[in-house]
Amino acid sequence: MIGRDQMSASEISQIDLTQGMLFPAQSITSMCQEAQHVVDDLDSEVSEDIAHVLNSSKKLANLISDHISTIENTDTPSGLDTRTIRHDMKNPLNVVLGCSKLIIDDLPLDDSIRQIFLQVVEIANDLQNQIELLIVDEPDNKNFDGAATSGDIENLLSSVDQFKFELSEIDRISGKKILIVDDDKINRSIFSRRLEQRGLEVFQRANGVEALEFVNSQSVDLILLDLLMPGMNGIEVLEKIKLVDGYANIPILIVSGLDDPRSIVMCLRRGATDYLSKPVELSVLEIKIASALEKNILQSNLEQMALYDQLTGLFNRHSILSALEEFESAYYEDGTDFGILTIDIDNFKKINDTYGHDIGDQALQHLSKVVVQVIRGQDLFGRLGGEEFIIGSNHISFPDFIDVSERVRKAVETNNMALQEEILPFTVSGGIYHSTTGFSSMAEALKTSDQNLYNAKNRGRNRVEID
Repeated sequence: MIGRDQMSASEISQIDLTQGMLFPAQSITSMCQEAQHVVDDLDSEVSEDIAHVLNSSKKLANLISDHISTIENTDTPSGLDTRTIRHDMKNPLNVVLGCSKLIIDDLPLDDSIRQIFLQVVEIANDLQNQIELLIVDEPDNKNFDGAATSGDIENLLSSVDQFKFELSEIDRISGKKILIVDDDKINRSIFSRRLEQRGLEVFQRANGVEALEFVNSQSVDLILLDLLMPGMNGIEVLEKIKLVDGYANIPILIVSGLDDPRSIVMCLRRGATDYLSKPVELSVLEIKIASALEKNILQSNLEQMALYDQLTGLFNRHSILSALEEFESAYYEDGTDFGILTIDIDNFKKINDTYGHDIGDQALQHLSKVVVQVIRGQDLFGRLGGEEFIIGSNHISFPDFIDVSERVRKAVETNNMALQEEILPFTVSGGIYHSTTGFSSMAEALKTSDQNLYNAKNRGRNRVEID
């Protein structure tokens, strides 16, 4: 009898592939056929999932068998395109794992069909490891019997299943919109069903053209994008989506059977948020989507904090002063007139001392809402700090800006703030600057407005002043 140490690398590879991959894939097919004998008692969705697993396991077995035949009939097996072979095998394996886990989720714990597919998942996970171990560029003489060599890794990864990460428990993420772009309908269905179960709203598109049409007509919070699709590939779609208005910072997760570092780096450099290799572990998918959404929410919140006052929602000091600089540019370019009104709540310290700072904060919010209702839609409105606010109006004449300023003062005076047991009246004083009175710089204009505010305070309050 010829010993293993007397076999060629090609012969050893064929044996390992047959024992480590072909037989397990065929056993999954047999288990699915066994499950179909009692499938009449199951709902149509579970039956459909079983059929998907059966068909994909057959496809996987055929791919493995073809690969074994290729090795047997070639003189240089090391020259095979193993990258593509791994990718092609991972696609049906992704369906086997994904649909099996959906079946497990849908059936009671003691259901016999569920027990079958628990075994299918275990075998499929071993197959995933075997693909990495055996479909390599240069097979060697190491003994790869079984999946024992990857046991430690498998034990580590299995902890993901034990981590009960429920998207539906995170209020900020629940209801977020996800777009899945994949030419494989079954893959789309697997991902969609799991994410919908977690409280997310999911949309599906089959190719890059459909995806671009979709993002140009409505918004989503995250995109799950397959890399290898007919026509426009994932990289091309990624780059085009990033150019769509409102999509520059949308998280995009790439899904692919290509797991080499070059593919991953290429996607990340082109703007992808993360990369998922097929077969996709659904628990990992959930965690990566949740992480990407949380990071995007955090980034959005940080941007809001950088631009807006947290109490009133108005522009903060930095934002409003930066926006007013555009008035200066427009004035120098084409002589566009503008006005600035600085207002301050009269006797605000007394409000805080009498009613407390919580009521003082409510007064600031009340003023903000009242003023927004009476200024023009294109006017700028921001909080400089404390009880001081500023309004900027561009493309406005001197008389019209006086009218706006007086309208603001009167609106605050006549719209008293209602407390639980009483009405709290308060007023504002304002200082006006208008470019027709002479302009040298925005800093001087703000100084003039501030001085006029000071004058209004000294002349009795509840008034607007201009020199």
